[in-house]
Amino acid sequence: MPTGYTAQLDDKNWNARKWMLEGISRAFGVCVTMRDDGHLSKKEIIKTLTKSDDDSYNNQALKENKIKLKKYLSMTDDAWKKKMKQENDGIKQGNTKQIKKTILLRNKHNQVRQDLNKILKSPDARDVTKSIAKFGIEQLNVAEKYDCTSYITPTHKKWKRFKSNTIYETKRSIGYHTKELKEETERNKGRLEAYLELAEDVDKILKE
Repeated sequence: MPTGYTAQLDDKNWNARKWMLEGISRAFGVCVTMRDDGHLSKKEIIKTLTKSDDDSYNNQALKENKIKLKKYLSMTDDAWKKKMKQENDGIKQGNTKQIKKTILLRNKHNQVRQDLNKILKSPDARDVTKSIAKFGIEQLNVAEKYDCTSYITPTHKKWKRFKSNTIYETKRSIGYHTKELKEETERNKGRLEAYLELAEDVDKILKE
């Protein structure tokens, strides 16, 4: 039975060189991030590994947070009060939806619990059936520990604290994405070097 990799040899009639450079190399660190990307040619793999940092998630997030921070630092007190109210309105709407959803689920769980208890008490139920019903009740007990209050997001109370927390979190995001972008760039550089070395070895030994 072919594996996902040997199928490339069988279905696409690849040779060893092509399989090394475009197939099984993606199971290793050099190209592992492209493992699920469908077929990529050697040229496309190199292009992916040399893509500009401008295209990366971390760079986009960094730009967005820098824009936010600049905006936040110039906002007036009234603007912060308005922003807090808008966020609180959204939080209240989300909490209302969550409470309704939780009530519906709780009612459903109660009905299921009653049915499972019937099975446990029934003289007609086999031991394995009762064991499964008992396990179901245990799972319901675990779920009940996290009632609707666990999912309620508190609203913001003081606009000054809301302001300072928002600015702090934005600065923290900038620091995080700056660090991640640097590490991402270094990883991509290392992967490119490793892939080019792989290609050099394969091309030297298995000439086209």
